[in-house]
Amino acid sequence: MDKTQLILALIGSAAIGALVSSLITVAGQYFERKARRQELLLKEALGLAQWRVDLAVAQTGPGQRAILTDKVVLTETYYGYLQHLMEHGRLPNDPRIER
Repeated sequence: MDKTQLILALIGSAAIGALVSSLITVAGQYFERKARRQELLLKEALGLAQWRVDLAVAQTGPGQRAILTDKVVLTETYYGYLQHLMEHGRLPNDPRIER
């Protein structure tokens, strides 16, 4: 191999390495953003579920029993609503979201 072929091989392999590295970085950023979005939706769903439980407790008078839905069920419901809202830009027509 002469010097020009060696230099071209070095430059070519460096370019391919940079391209592969940037593709891996882009894929990693995509998956990280997706995970952060899911985490944010879950955090907001938990907050809404807690708000709903607090509201039910606050609306009961003295000597009355509050009828509460489990926070896990409320969180799942609100998570489904928020996920549908993020994907479609509107709340679902049918309040029962398929699991």
